[in-house]
Amino acid sequence: MSENLAMDFFRLLIIKETKEDKLEAYHRVLDLAFKIMSPVHQKTGVKLRTHQNQDAMILYQMAVSKGLAIMGLIDGVEYKNRETGASRRFLDPSPIAVLTRTQFEAFSTFHNIYNSNEDSNVINLLYDIWVIAGLKERLKGSEPKHQVHKTKAQNDKNTIDKLILRVKNNQIFKDESIEKQKKILDWIDKRKFEVSYRNKKLVLLNQKDLFINAGVNQNFENQYSILSWYIHPSNISVMQFGQMFEKNFNEEHAFTLLNISRIILSMLVVEYCNYFHLAKEEFQNLSKLDQLIVYVDNKTFRSENNFSTDVWKELENELLTIINLKK
Repeated sequence: MSENLAMDFFRLLIIKETKEDKLEAYHRVLDLAFKIMSPVHQKTGVKLRTHQNQDAMILYQMAVSKGLAIMGLIDGVEYKNRETGASRRFLDPSPIAVLTRTQFEAFSTFHNIYNSNEDSNVINLLYDIWVIAGLKERLKGSEPKHQVHKTKAQNDKNTIDKLILRVKNNQIFKDESIEKQKKILDWIDKRKFEVSYRNKKLVLLNQKDLFINAGVNQNFENQYSILSWYIHPSNISVMQFGQMFEKNFNEEHAFTLLNISRIILSMLVVEYCNYFHLAKEEFQNLSKLDQLIVYVDNKTFRSENNFSTDVWKELENELLTIINLKK
């Protein structure tokens, strides 16, 4: 590691003085997130390319792709009056908050299903509940009229029946009391998928608690509420929108959201690496500065962080050398 690399690390994560530094830090994490994605898709063999693993890849890709949209919004959007030709560019943090919240929920869901427990019974059960909720959501609404849609709906119903039977036969479900089993089936019927396995019991959590359940510490746990302020028509969201044309105010909030998004992406990268060893192998071959940003985001904002990288030790040794504490 060079001294310049150590200085870049402090410039991007500690000082963050300029807009360009904040954008660079985000770009680095986003690029890394994409770089570890392709090897998993390309090298995962037929035996491991199950529906469960395929959905994990897509869930990750969906969240990472939102980062591209966020980058497209950070400089604002332009409105042009077609009659007068007058135009104005303004920065609205609201859509950035919406996209960041989808990343937030994708991270929580990924951890809950794939990494919260090593027992395959738990993983299979939580995955099946998630799939059932999705299929039930797709079946909502009016009855299909065209034959192709009727066939698709019937296939979904058949799949739901098979999955519910699989849930009932799962040992984790069977270990619950009869009354609790009825409650779980009621959650499933109501399309609730935020079910987690804690202390050997199945519990239904809200999105914020699902996020905290992923080992996020108190310094970050309130971010979901902050993101929601921009989305729901609460009075505070109206106050924030009313300040939309105050450039400095909006830039400050937009870059706060960009920072939140970067941290969530860093945590999601670790989740992906923990589930797919191919991703971790690729991660270890990438830029040391990029690895450091991801590692420190997780080290700072997750109380339960077992992810390790040799680069952190290299940074510590380099810093000791720089301040002449190490010969």
